[in-house]
Amino acid sequence: MGASLEVVFSKKIEDTELPVNSTVKHSHSFVIEVTDVKSCASDVIRSISDTSWIADLDVIPRMSYEETAIRTIGKLVSLFEKVENEVTTDFGEFMISLGAGRCLESELNHTNIPLSELWKEKKSNNHGFDFHTVSPNEKINFGEAKYNSNQNSYTSAAKQINRFIDD
Repeated sequence: MGASLEVVFSKKIEDTELPVNSTVKHSHSFVIEVTDVKSCASDVIRSISDTSWIADLDVIPRMSYEETAIRTIGKLVSLFEKVENEVTTDFGEFMISLGAGRCLESELNHTNIPLSELWKEKKSNNHGFDFHTVSPNEKINFGEAKYNSNQNSYTSAAKQINRFIDD
């Protein structure tokens, strides 16, 4: 997955373990360990600085995404270059997004899409999901990253996901 992230637990959730009326068809659980925070910050910088995906777009979207991505990359790189051994809330959410996308890529053969912070409408604090992948059966997967060093963030993420879907 990368020098700074390691999958330490992986489990396919069986249908019988899901709620009775669940619309979820397939579910997996992964635990990813960050083995080196500074190295992970460098991985995030490398990942967001790779704008080669923009070249594949048509001319109008390319011009738009180039402008948005370049401004956002500059802002994020300046934040992440300061990361040493402590995970901040801002960096934590990017670390989770990057880790989740890479995990799905390495464990389930998904295609990882550049972090959505780079192609969404605003320079920072975007609305909408944080990361996306494409599964081998060509379904778009999306996720919301939350980081909190003091408590579990699942409830917060779930509420935001439901709001995005409703919107």
